Amino acid sequence: MLITQLIIVLCIAASLYALNDQSVFYIWAFSPFEIKARNQWYRAFTHAFIHADFTHLGFNMIVLYPFGGALEQKMKFHYEDKASLYFVLLYLGGILFATLLSYKRHQDNSSYYSVGASGAVSAVIFATIILMPSMSLRPLFVPFAIPGFIYGALYIIAEILMDRFSKYNIAHDAHLMGSLYGISFICLIDLERFKEFLIYVQNYFGG
Repeated sequence: MLITQLIIVLCIAASLYALNDQSVFYIWAFSPFEIKARNQWYRAFTHAFIHADFTHLGFNMIVLYPFGGALEQKMKFHYEDKASLYFVLLYLGGILFATLLSYKRHQDNSSYYSVGASGAVSAVIFATIILMPSMSLRPLFVPFAIPGFIYGALYIIAEILMDRFSKYNIAHDAHLMGSLYGISFICLIDLERFKEFLIYVQNYFGG
């Protein structure tokens, strides 16, 4: 889980630096308007390494640590020498893909800014669920474990609803797009694993 640990260190260091220098924070934040007007495409990546506050940072890193570690090990088992490359492509691709809908929606909104690794973390979560279909998860405030694929389905439904109705300044579209990227990435590199996931879900319901 070396890559996961490195990402966490980078996020902590970058977030602390940006939180102590607001000029850096706004230079690195994701701004569709600045990207379109000034070709500042680097923002599509730098925003994922900084966070709005310590709670935001802590939550993303606490979630990334177990899922990233489990996924690295699973990828190592299945893909051997390609595992590290696949994990990096998954994470970086998740960062970029998670911004696409936000960019389309806010490219003419000069006041829109977003930060955080949530899109990439969502990609990691869903790639893990696909490669480990029998895993169980215990979400916050839920007193019992539920199958990972059920958690994933509920997560996507919740993000769609919150993206549509929530008035809080949270990029639910990034969470949703990151989730879809995580699923798509596994389909792209290993369609057979995705088929095995579907078979597991079908068998779970007695199909």
